[in-house]
Amino acid sequence: DDAAGAEPYTCNVVAFGPIWDLTERHLEALYSGANKTFIVPRELSDMQNLGDLGKDSYDVDEIFAIVADHRDLAPVSGSTVSYYVLWLDGRYRNAEGVQNTVLGVSFGTSGVITMFKPVIAGAGVDPTGATQRYVEQVTLIHEMGHASGLVNNGLELTSAHQDEEHGAHCNNNDCVMYYAVAGTSGVVEYVQKSVSDPDVILWGQECLDDAAAAVAAGN
Repeated sequence: DDAAGAEPYTCNVVAFGPIWDLTERHLEALYSGANKTFIVPRELSDMQNLGDLGKDSYDVDEIFAIVADHRDLAPVSGSTVSYYVLWLDGRYRNAEGVQNTVLGVSFGTSGVITMFKPVIAGAGVDPTGATQRYVEQVTLIHEMGHASGLVNNGLELTSAHQDEEHGAHCNNNDCVMYYAVAGTSGVVEYVQKSVSDPDVILWGQECLDDAAAAVAAGN
């Protein structure tokens, strides 16, 4: 779902293809062997426009009030798991104030992910908009990793790859779960280094191994 002025990037990128293929392919890679079907909205017509919410920053309570008004699928229902991804035309605000470099936030086991469009749109300087499209997708993949429990955030580690100084982040700087990917300067550098072709998988093998072990255990 998205607020007015915060709509996700869609369409194709030259020599790369449909930009939303990136998120879908990463979900498929993460849950490989789980025999799951993924439904990923790709066009704005598949998403809900929430209109002008009238704020330029949002705290946790304000975000969850929006979610309560609009979310119509439970995080887990039987064998179905859903993420609720909210795009806001504003920035994240916490006890320390407005966060101008936070691209997105995942909130625990709620399945709620919030994307902050002004920060995403301002990441990098690319008049074609391609960099910002990659930044948005990489941010979404990173936050879905948190929501899925990666890096000791719910899924057990199968190897010692948690960067404990930075919480639920991977110490492999080639992995999309590396801590610097969550900030504006780090994500642009990561995109330029790592998003190389349409078939790229940005999860590190360590994170893929953790997910595979969870799938094998039936979690």
